[in-house]
Amino acid sequence: YSPRVFNFCRSDDLGATWKNYPFYIYNKKETANTEFFLNSEIGWIALFRPDTISPIIGENIIFKTTDGGKTWEEKLDKRFDDPHMIMNIGFKDLSNGICTSRFGLFIYSTDGGDNWIADSSFIAKDNYDIVNYLAITTSKRFLTCNLQGKVFMYDEDGFTSVEEKQTENFSNAQVFPNPATNQIEFKLQ
Repeated sequence: YSPRVFNFCRSDDLGATWKNYPFYIYNKKETANTEFFLNSEIGWIALFRPDTISPIIGENIIFKTTDGGKTWEEKLDKRFDDPHMIMNIGFKDLSNGICTSRFGLFIYSTDGGDNWIADSSFIAKDNYDIVNYLAITTSKRFLTCNLQGKVFMYDEDGFTSVEEKQTENFSNAQVFPNPATNQIEFKLQ
């Protein structure tokens, strides 16, 4: 393969014009899989470098931008024990983020994506177990689902299946601060 360039395109005028920002020169078969922006300036993008043996196993590459995609800094270039491609990346805030893959690779960061830790507490039985949908509810909890619509919740206890439950009432809901001016938080059980 001859060297090629990944470009990030950005529009500041609702798509009327686009600016092109090259951010990665490569010599292999890397592909861009997913991206996530926390706001208009801070975002991450995940690339994948497949093995010659299989197109679905290899190394994952993560870049971060803090200027809306004009410049990118490489934060990860690693092959994990479960060497499948990252299908989803998401951040709850400036520190806490997680990546999921279709075959059970989960990595998380607590420092804004500078360092990534693999979590193997959940072992996928097949490629239908986990797919590329991710909803982050707290820094230590997220939801993901499989192709058959089964929802999994990840928290301090690892992965559990989430059953659909009817909520009887909200009599034990807590709102704080009380009284509030601009923002409130709910605590429901």
